Amino acid sequence: MKKSIQVSNVEVIPFRPKAGHLGFASCIINDQFYLGDIAIFARPAPEGGIRLGFPVKKLINGTTVDIFKPLNEGVDRQIERAVLERYEALLMQREQTTGGKGNALDRAS
Repeated sequence: MKKSIQVSNVEVIPFRPKAGHLGFASCIINDQFYLGDIAIFARPAPEGGIRLGFPVKKLINGTTVDIFKPLNEGVDRQIERAVLERYEALLMQREQTTGGKGNALDRAS
């Protein structure tokens, strides 16, 4: 039986896109785990939207070790959906603040 997770307290730090990298996010899972250093990337067209990069640690020998990684697509999608909602809300808020002129992220810094 699959159980859904609760994703709360989503924080997003967007910046001007660079090579598809849009920003970073953090959240709390099931009111028990803090998850930070989630990279936000643009998905290529035609799919669009975002994809997430979860934190890893690179060892001296070059091997990467997952710090946090969803074990199934459902959990990954729940986190992705929560981050996307917060990211879009933040961009909309910034767009309203700048009066819709130019890139809202250019004036955010």
